[in-house]
Amino acid sequence: MKTTQTLVEKYTNRVKMAEAYFSKKNGGASLDGDRKFVLAQVLENTSAFLNESLGSFDNTVATQRSNLGLFKRFALDITTLALPNLIAQDLVLVQPLTAIHGYVTYFDYVKSSNKGQSKIGDLIVNPFKNGTVDPDYTSGTVDENIALADHKLNLKWCPVVPGSVSFEVGADHYFDDGAGKIYKGAYASRRYVGEKVGADGRLEGEAGRYEVDPGSAVQVGTIEYGFAGSKEVAGAIYDGAKKAVITFTTDPETSNPIAVHYIYNNIAIVQDDIPQITVVTKGIYLMAKARRIGVTYSQIAAFQAKTEYGQNLAANLEKVAIGTLKYEIDTEIVNLLVANANDYSDAFKFNITPRTGVSLSQHLEGLEFVLEEAKAKVYEQTQKFQPNYMIVSRNVLNSIKLLKGWKGANVSNVNGPYFAGNLDELKVYVTPNIAADKFVLGVNGNDYGTAAAVYAPYMALVPSALLGLPDGTNTQGWATMYALQMLNPLLLVAGRLYAAPQEIAITAGE
Repeated sequence: MKTTQTLVEKYTNRVKMAEAYFSKKNGGASLDGDRKFVLAQVLENTSAFLNESLGSFDNTVATQRSNLGLFKRFALDITTLALPNLIAQDLVLVQPLTAIHGYVTYFDYVKSSNKGQSKIGDLIVNPFKNGTVDPDYTSGTVDENIALADHKLNLKWCPVVPGSVSFEVGADHYFDDGAGKIYKGAYASRRYVGEKVGADGRLEGEAGRYEVDPGSAVQVGTIEYGFAGSKEVAGAIYDGAKKAVITFTTDPETSNPIAVHYIYNNIAIVQDDIPQITVVTKGIYLMAKARRIGVTYSQIAAFQAKTEYGQNLAANLEKVAIGTLKYEIDTEIVNLLVANANDYSDAFKFNITPRTGVSLSQHLEGLEFVLEEAKAKVYEQTQKFQPNYMIVSRNVLNSIKLLKGWKGANVSNVNGPYFAGNLDELKVYVTPNIAADKFVLGVNGNDYGTAAAVYAPYMALVPSALLGLPDGTNTQGWATMYALQMLNPLLLVAGRLYAAPQEIAITAGE
């Protein structure tokens, strides 16, 4: 496979042509390296492609001589063949396929220990979102629900720091005294100890513990704190038990699991266990699909169009055919994003009818708050991303233009979807194929983790040979192949505007 730089150099002329067109449509902006590579790779994919055989044309209709009419040759040409301002590459990730099928491979990093509220398989992070954070997972703090069985509560993480155990059953409070006893009631005092005075009067370290004065609390059981990993450690702190366990002489009055809070010694070695993470490989399958279109016209019609109207009928049909393919792909991509956006129309909605005594522009400032709420929803869902673009219907743009953060683009020739401008950090795109009053906020970056969907072109627009038949029929076809796949719908949220009379609450005086 050729390197990126080699491919771009190989198709220098075509890349320059594309860049000139892009610059014209985007205020002098240049094609970035990623876009150049996508173009070069797709051209490389199709460079050796063989023209496919001519199919059946039983259901086709060609342009005939009579279709051109009898207008005078100096008639004003009002036909426009400008292609739509395609916006797909600004909304989704574009990565070329080098084969007809492929995979988007990614990794889920997950927890592989059961500790407290964390369970095996709980997501930590993947390219699309962060998992729910458990601030105690890697710490010594443990909060776990334990069922009482045979007068015992088996603590899963050990060695347990003496004096750190506590739990409640109804109004009753339970704790350990740091010396192997379990009490019910309120303790008088509690202090942490991490050193002791030896027989020779010297200070020496010891396993950290809490010394608890049980005061008037009543003893209801005992606790074994677990084995620290050193057989030299003995006594009430670490008594050699392999697991930590609470044994009751008087059971708590409950049949439900008990929420026990304690600290395990995650400094002592060898550890009985430590929290673990692991990785799970996942993939999203991509399969290129095809679009095809053909043109058929009369040799005589083409001659008449050229001599009487100065029009190149073949070139015009080619532009329309290619434009149709591109426009349909663009529409398919936008429809995919809109259809998969998490619909929060009831949560993120805004009444555009001004309140009494408030100007329209002042009233619409409330729309910015609704948009901020929608952005916050994307962040809440992923804990990683905030939207950087917005797809709107044309009537929604009317309201956006009155917001203080609006900076419009220099748009004079609108044809299909188009980039309308920026609302603060949001790029705003208008498309005809979205319901009136609706808007969608989304995220699009430069990799699989920061895009809601991927558009993966495999074969560029490849023409068949122009075929002329004895009866004067000219026909030619175009085909393209690409994959389109959703990656992360959590990056999309939808809302809406509406117009309704504002309600005024009137309170009658006494």
